[in-house]
Amino acid sequence: MVVNSFADLDEGMMINQGTSTSRQPQLGFHSIHGQNLILQANTRIARRKESFCKGLAFSNRPIGIDEIVCLRLTEVTMNWSGVMRFGVTSVNPEVYRGGTIPKFACPDLTNKDGYWAKAVPERYSVEGNMIHFYVTEAGELFYGINGVQKGIFLTNINVDTPLWAMVDIYGNSVAVEFVGG
Repeated sequence: MVVNSFADLDEGMMINQGTSTSRQPQLGFHSIHGQNLILQANTRIARRKESFCKGLAFSNRPIGIDEIVCLRLTEVTMNWSGVMRFGVTSVNPEVYRGGTIPKFACPDLTNKDGYWAKAVPERYSVEGNMIHFYVTEAGELFYGINGVQKGIFLTNINVDTPLWAMVDIYGNSVAVEFVGG
């Protein structure tokens, strides 16, 4: 079953990529990012250039409630252990301009107020896989893989302030691309 509304999504249901009714500008990665990242394809791709960490990235604009964020794992390696982490933050990435960006999303940021993230289940960390997620008015982040809804990923997200997508290109994940929009 393919759905265009998120109100009644159940585990195992299919979604269309980019079906959000929001008319927001296309998502890209913020110019403020971890020191081991380079941005490519007009900021749509973030690629870690060395090591296994310092790959923290944020969306270039806040995301809307129920806006579907679609990310493709464009490059995965077996040289490292650990997987990409993703979530949202209510902290504007501009706070890091001219400063040091933390090494890791988890636990460096998730131990602080305003950050919600965790690792994608390792079985889904496969090159070419599409990860989608969205935050509901109730402060729940739902996610899915390759268009199949998997369920609630994070809860207790404060939706009273703007939220930016947050991705930690960590471990075996090397490059991630915003898709759709």
